[in-house]
Amino acid sequence: MIAVNRDNPNSMVQEWNLQVERQFGSNNVVNIAYVGTRGTDLSTYYPYNIYQFGTGKQNFPGLGAINYNNYNGISNYDGLQMHAEHRATNGLVATFSYAWSHTLDDSPGAFQGQTAALYYDPKAGYGNSSQDQRQVFSSSILYQLPFGRGQRFANNVSRPMDWLVDGWQTSLIGLVQSGTPVDLETGQDNPGNRPDLTGAITYSKSISGFWFNPKAFSANIPTIAAPDGTTVYSRLGTLRRNQVYGPGYRVVNFSLQKNLHLTDKYTMELHGDAFNLFNTAEFTNPNANVTGSNFGQIEGTQAYSNREIQLAARFTF
Repeated sequence: MIAVNRDNPNSMVQEWNLQVERQFGSNNVVNIAYVGTRGTDLSTYYPYNIYQFGTGKQNFPGLGAINYNNYNGISNYDGLQMHAEHRATNGLVATFSYAWSHTLDDSPGAFQGQTAALYYDPKAGYGNSSQDQRQVFSSSILYQLPFGRGQRFANNVSRPMDWLVDGWQTSLIGLVQSGTPVDLETGQDNPGNRPDLTGAITYSKSISGFWFNPKAFSANIPTIAAPDGTTVYSRLGTLRRNQVYGPGYRVVNFSLQKNLHLTDKYTMELHGDAFNLFNTAEFTNPNANVTGSNFGQIEGTQAYSNREIQLAARFTF
């Protein structure tokens, strides 16, 4: 069943930023900005008929699951964003961007879930956002080769030769970013629960072994019997939401383009693009089930993260 709060307010997002830009010479620009965002009254879905911690009571014992939609979520984001750009007169353009940020919320999204979504205590789910990435770096280099008519080299060649040497363009894009968090769960009893934090969260970052230290968490939380005999946790685990981070992401994309200027009005563009040029493995977050046999281990790679190559042609007139 689905229930919606008929008195839900409209969601609101407030944004602000302070930005400073400085030019160095005639070809370089550096931009530094602080960006802040606050969200209130965000749409959240809660399991409204769960066994409550400590009492084991349900709102409607004779009914099954009830998804309750309530606009009461909050979020906040603070980020330092830096961008540098170099534009040379020889067809070279280079950009460098870096963001150091942190985003938190108590609502993962209208159609997203969390281990312990408590309609009667939303603040218990306040923690790192599911999309929280503390550091993101990206860089791009675009270079137009200086060959052909009107260029630095071979500027007096014939039209057929110009078709061969002119219009070559390459681009290289690199992206490196830290991992996203994973919400750990006990994997047993009711309601859904996070484990207790019993030690420091450390990372061995092993792909074949444990990504983090699994001994820092415990699922041994006291339980009671609900009125219908179901085993129910007596309290919420001490670990906050989304405190463990998975593997980072790094990829290099490369593109080669040939602009074939048939006449002054007609151009044929030929593209060759390689995404994840070096076929770098991008791993999924580690297993989050504390009581599972693979807890803390990487179990696979991200979907569609393998190298992809595409060829394309475009005729403009």
